[in-house]
Amino acid sequence: MIWILGTMILAAGIAVYFLKFRLKGDVKDTKDEGKEARVYRLVQEKKAKAKELRLPEFMADLFFDQIVHYPVWMNGNERKDLVPLEVKFAEEIKDQGSAKKQVKLGISRDVYVFGFESQLVPMPNGSSENRGLLELYFNDRKVLAIELSCEKAQFGIIWNPYDLQAFIEGPWIRVFRDLRQHTVELNRKKDKKSWDSPQKIKDLKNNFNIE
Repeated sequence: MIWILGTMILAAGIAVYFLKFRLKGDVKDTKDEGKEARVYRLVQEKKAKAKELRLPEFMADLFFDQIVHYPVWMNGNERKDLVPLEVKFAEEIKDQGSAKKQVKLGISRDVYVFGFESQLVPMPNGSSENRGLLELYFNDRKVLAIELSCEKAQFGIIWNPYDLQAFIEGPWIRVFRDLRQHTVELNRKKDKKSWDSPQKIKDLKNNFNIE
């Protein structure tokens, strides 16, 4: 029994030794990483976090499907009810000589500025590809910048995210998640209202000969 106990103590001692050695090695590796390597590593980690949250996809969809139209919708009657109540104002920023599309958005007590610009980028095969950059500013600081590629669709074009130029986490993420959810709810209500309208029912009955 004594030799068994001694063997167990020896094994435990060896395990502790190697654990300390490994921890020291990890610390040394971190110290030897270098400032440049550390920056690139953290950038990749932050990009991975943004993609895990699906921020590039839902922010691009929200901008092109909804936000870019808010300045017009809020000044009309036909689509004004598709703008969530938390949106206090939306205005297009006119910048002479610039091809960038800019929209200033007031949500609750905060102000955000979106900017979008596209350009033709030469490809190695001699052709060119339309690329875009969607940026979001909050408190005069860029908190998101999404690189986009252009895809031709049946009824226009679609902008697909493929990389990030900037991403700073903050409460703004929750703000736009809520805005997207409220937008979905408003669209659903509008569709239901249109579907249930007496005129719609009458037209369907006539078109399909239903008594």
